Amino acid sequence: MLFSVFKNSKTKKFYIGTINRIPDTKELQKIIELLEDIKRRGDNWIKGFNQELSEKAKKFRKMMKRINEEEKIGYIYLLKSNGLYKIGRAKNVKERIKGYRTQNPFGIQVVIKKKVKDYISKEKYLLKSFQDFREKGEWFKLRRREIKEIREYLNGK
Repeated sequence: MLFSVFKNSKTKKFYIGTINRIPDTKELQKIIELLEDIKRRGDNWIKGFNQELSEKAKKFRKMMKRINEEEKIGYIYLLKSNGLYKIGRAKNVKERIKGYRTQNPFGIQVVIKKKVKDYISKEKYLLKSFQDFREKGEWFKLRRREIKEIREYLNGK
């Protein structure tokens, strides 16, 4: 992948972009003209351009961090059906439960639904912690004590 600088002919602003192929001669000529134009503008303009790029990079880093954090937020839930419990995770619990309800003739009750950070790792921790109580597939035979432990874990106690 090649990086290149582009100049918007209307706004006269410069942009950095990528080219997924080798540029043709017209594109190379434009790049040469652009580099000559940058050279003519001088050091102060280049410093300003670099500062603008740095500010944009900071904004993008903040945006990426926020997106990454939002992706880690989700729900841990505990469902009850026919005396068994399901520990699970979802971004949208209602949608997830709809799928279980259509497959389950016994009805489903939501026992715990908690919005948490790092919901994927929290679910893995819970599944591993209660593996001795696994009854069938993803369903567990839990007692009140284990349900209390799950609730306390999710509430940070």
